[in-house]
Order: sequence, then C-alpha cells, then structure tokens
Amino acid sequence: MDPRELLTAACVAALPAPIGLRDALPDRAGSWGVDGEWLLVEAWTRWQSACAEGEAPVADCARAASAVVYEAFGRRRKGRDEALDSVQRLITSSVDQVRRRAEKEYARPVRLAQMTLPPLEAEPITGREHDPLTLGKPG
Repeated sequence: MDPRELLTAACVAALPAPIGLRDALPDRAGSWGVDGEWLLVEAWTRWQSACAEGEAPVADCARAASAVVYEAFGRRRKGRDEALDSVQRLITSSVDQVRRRAEKEYARPVRLAQMTLPPLEAEPITGREHDPLTLGKPG
C-alpha cells in the first residue's frame, strides 16, 4: 500500500470519536425506527476499525459504515436512503479531516528506526517454533 495511505489510516486512530451527532441528523431521522445518533456512532466506529486493519484506502473503508445501515434497517426501505446519506456525510467529513492531519504529518521530517528482531525459538519438548516477543504460552 502507498505510504501516504498507511499514514492516513494510522491518523484515523487519532481522530476523536464524534459527539453531539443528534443535531446533525435530518429532521425525519425519528421515523427511521432506529436511534439515529447510535447509528452514526456505530457506523463511524466500524469505519475506524476497518481503517485500522489497513487493507484498503481510508475512503474505501466507508463500506463498513454503510453496512451498519443495512444491518439496522434490514428489509425496511423507509428512511434507509436518508440514513445512508447521513452516514456518507459523516464519513466524508472524517476522511477530509484525517487527510488534512496526515498531510501535516507527512510534511514532517522522517525518522527511520532499525531494529534486530530475535529469531524464533524452539520449544524443548515439541520442537515447535514460537516468537519470543509474543505474549502468552507458545504454541
């Protein structure tokens, strides 16, 4: 993945969770049949989690947010398009915010660090290898 996209995804974790979203909801959000503020927070949280996985560009992770709407509405269609639009606006705003933050970070001087990782260790009885840096029991 492009280093700028990795940095952008890393900056998503630094974004504060959105608060006070009730005011950002459309007037007809009460007819959705689900708590609109919960829906937006859950969608944003899923988007943030998808970004943390780093498998796709930040903007493409919006699918995880949209999935929340489809799960909450099920087969009902009334209000779903408005909810999707609200989620899309929230995610687009967050993507813009995180891209600005990432550009500031990317403009800073880069400091590279090099380290030597210990080799895998073999268990004396079974001979299975394990990573000595991993917490917990080997195997």
